[in-house]
Amino acid sequence: MSCDLLLLPLLPPPHRSRMVAAVRPLVTVHALEGDMATDGSNAVPLPDVLKATIRPDVVRFVHSNISKNKRQPYAVSKRAGHQTSAESWGRDVPGPLIVYGTEGAKIVKAFRNIPGVDVMNVERLNLLKLAPGGHLGRFIVWTKSAFERLDAVFGTFDKASERKNKYVLRDRR
Repeated sequence: MSCDLLLLPLLPPPHRSRMVAAVRPLVTVHALEGDMATDGSNAVPLPDVLKATIRPDVVRFVHSNISKNKRQPYAVSKRAGHQTSAESWGRDVPGPLIVYGTEGAKIVKAFRNIPGVDVMNVERLNLLKLAPGGHLGRFIVWTKSAFERLDAVFGTFDKASERKNKYVLRDRR
């Protein structure tokens, strides 16, 4: 069973018309086997969920409200102010996120032991993992099957989602 990884979108240079980028954005798919410089790579169309507008203020608001679910109830302790703070010095920068589709067992077993690398199923995408700290721009590596599954999970601008009940992707206007 071969597993293909997706890399970066093929978008036109910024000096060209924006209409060209909106017509048919493509993503290059590279095979894991062989040399990426010499092997022929194929292109996959960009799913509609990645063409939708993203508002950073909404992402920050939703992230802060979702992260509040982890809070624990607290009260004054007799040791308050005397505990060590050695564990709370700073936070690590999150590493890459691998999003997989149908080839789950092989991908999870291959990447779960690498420190800093998170692995996630495309059916269970979570804003806390996709945008840690409410900041957009985490490095995400998609498998080909996960990328092709995005339209079924989130739907398109014309069709509702197959997996989420009554979920319709908002138009990009």
